[in-house]
Amino acid sequence: MEDLAYSPHALINTAPPMLELSNVYGIEEVHALRYREGKGGRLSSERIRGKEWPTNGSSVCVNNESPNENRCHSTEAGANALLGINLIFLWLFRNHNYLADKLHELNPCWGDDKLYQVARDINIAMYQHIVYHELMPAVIGQKYLEKNKVIFPGHVHVDDYDEDLEPRLAQEYVLATRWFHVLQEGRINLYDKHGKMFNQLSVVDLSLRTGALTINNTIEGATQGAFRQACASTDYVIDPEMGERSLGRLQFVSDVMAADIMKTRDVGLPPYNRYRELCKLPVAEHFHDLYQWMPKEVRLQDN
Repeated sequence: MEDLAYSPHALINTAPPMLELSNVYGIEEVHALRYREGKGGRLSSERIRGKEWPTNGSSVCVNNESPNENRCHSTEAGANALLGINLIFLWLFRNHNYLADKLHELNPCWGDDKLYQVARDINIAMYQHIVYHELMPAVIGQKYLEKNKVIFPGHVHVDDYDEDLEPRLAQEYVLATRWFHVLQEGRINLYDKHGKMFNQLSVVDLSLRTGALTINNTIEGATQGAFRQACASTDYVIDPEMGERSLGRLQFVSDVMAADIMKTRDVGLPPYNRYRELCKLPVAEHFHDLYQWMPKEVRLQDN
């Protein structure tokens, strides 16, 4: 019991540690079955003005503005949360049904379950390719990924699966990804298919507001904006919209960066000096020792 008293909190995390689109397909079989249409390998959907949407019915979209904004995905609650999560969910949801339809055309003898499973496998593979071969090389570098055998140069297909290795995710990785807050612009530009900007919206004001995506060409404009609008700089500065109004209308004021730091303490991560030791780097004996490792502009601002 004495050892337990000094142990960091053991957290239970229901999110799977793999990139398997649980936000689209659910984390349990009962969820996966509920989201399926039951024919053609498709996910349950509805059409609005010719566009496919998940079925409506959840009550979590508390920021919807009546009467025009009346949709909320009846899928995983998190899909309705933040704008970026919502967009990725919608793109991959629609991609699954597109794949299922094409597979059915090519293989009319396949049943619902096989069409669903194969479309799901292809959808997951496409997502993983984007993450491992397009996103992560831009974030941490192609050479680093190749050196650590995360990806392999010149290989179209690599089968290095180890059934004895238990998939896990380090808490450090989860918390370090919150650094992406500095890359987020507070406002999203909406563009038409020709690249002409027609509107600009506050990102945080679209949290828990799925209904807004269905009107005024918002989903189409935000999708174009996702690849036309540049992200913010890779520095230590966060957009005030993201840092101080992270939940939009649900929260009058917030401090995302302070909350991110507090999350590391809540899960019992070691202090900064300990990580410097692990990396065989000099450690700070006094707070002012940290200045030598801070960016110059931060040192000048503090002084």
